[in-house]
This record gives sequence, structure tokens and C-alpha cells, in this order.
Amino acid sequence: ASELLDAGAARLLSYGHIALQAEGQGVWFRNIELKSLEQP
Repeated sequence: ASELLDAGAARLLSYGHIALQAEGQGVWFRNIELKSLEQP
């Protein structure tokens, strides 16, 4: 991510996908919540 920011990419995203990864066996996710983080 730092390489993209150094190249001038936008800091805030307004669209896109969030990838969740599980190794090995298949996994179902439910009740996933996104939490806003404070900017440093």
C-alpha cells in the first residue's frame, strides 16, 4: 500500500472489494462488520 500512496494514489477509497481469505478448508463468513479507523 505504501508504494501506491508514494505514487500518488488516493488515500481514501470510495468503492472496491474486500477480500477475506481462509487457508485449507472452505469457510463461510457471516455478520462481518467494518469499523472505521482513526487517521494517524
